[in-house]
Amino acid sequence: PIEAPSSAKYVLRFDCYEGCELPTDTNWSMFKVDLTFGNLRLKTANMKMKDGMCGWYHRFEEAVVEWPEDGDMCPDVVISLSTKTAIMGRSRVGFYRFKAKDILDKTKSALPADAAGIGGRARRAATSGGQQASRRNLKPQPQWIQMRPDPLSFNLKDGSIPGILLCSIQLLPEEDAKTFARHGGPKYNKKRRYRFF
Repeated sequence: PIEAPSSAKYVLRFDCYEGCELPTDTNWSMFKVDLTFGNLRLKTANMKMKDGMCGWYHRFEEAVVEWPEDGDMCPDVVISLSTKTAIMGRSRVGFYRFKAKDILDKTKSALPADAAGIGGRARRAATSGGQQASRRNLKPQPQWIQMRPDPLSFNLKDGSIPGILLCSIQLLPEEDAKTFARHGGPKYNKKRRYRFF
């Protein structure tokens, strides 16, 4: 018989902050963000746009998923930006697709140099003299994402972008998540209108 690929548990950490450059020449006014990772779906509330900007500032609970141990076999992580109108209902405006392996590698690069292993090795590296070291914090990794237009979006002009999102996505093996706790959270500077860490 053919053996299935070995599986592993991963922890997904997703923070959704704000969007800018949202379409203002349409009748759209409420936007929300969805993240899908295989059968996992996370979604923000609908928020009203003002001057082309929208703030969600949603910190999702950690999600534990099980996928192949080989990151190249994991499904893609897809972020979608959608809106709702009285006539057409819910409509996806734009999306961005990440390879799970790319997110794993980026999260790994944020770990301390003495714990750069993944799949439980980071946890062992944080242990000294047979004693479990105290948990260390892993700060979010915010990034601006230029959304790609949904080809089925009927109300988006040719050549325009559906918006730019500021968010943080981290994916790491469950054993590493036990060692590197999620950071307590960022602050928000109203004058600069974005989160900083």
